[in-house]
Amino acid sequence: MTDMTPSLLATAHDRRRLIIGYAVYLAAACLFALNGTVVKTILLSGVSAARLSEIRATGAFIILFVIVLIARPRALRIHRGEWGLLLAYGVVGVAMTQFLFFVA
Repeated sequence: MTDMTPSLLATAHDRRRLIIGYAVYLAAACLFALNGTVVKTILLSGVSAARLSEIRATGAFIILFVIVLIARPRALRIHRGEWGLLLAYGVVGVAMTQFLFFVA
């Protein structure tokens, strides 16, 4: 019996996706490494941790909203029952995480 499973890198498309994946991974690692230095500089210039959290979360929201609006506008539909969970995630999962990171 022979192995009929195709290779993970069978096509040029698969190789391209793999290269893009590694590039995105490396970019994320580099940006995360810069994060602490940039944040410390901003905080030392007098911006409060709460204000920096607000600016960062709002900026990320606007950028991601525009990307989703262009790429998959139907994904922006939110059902009535999802609002509470979405709000809780936004406040606790995003804003508090940013704020506590900056305060630490």
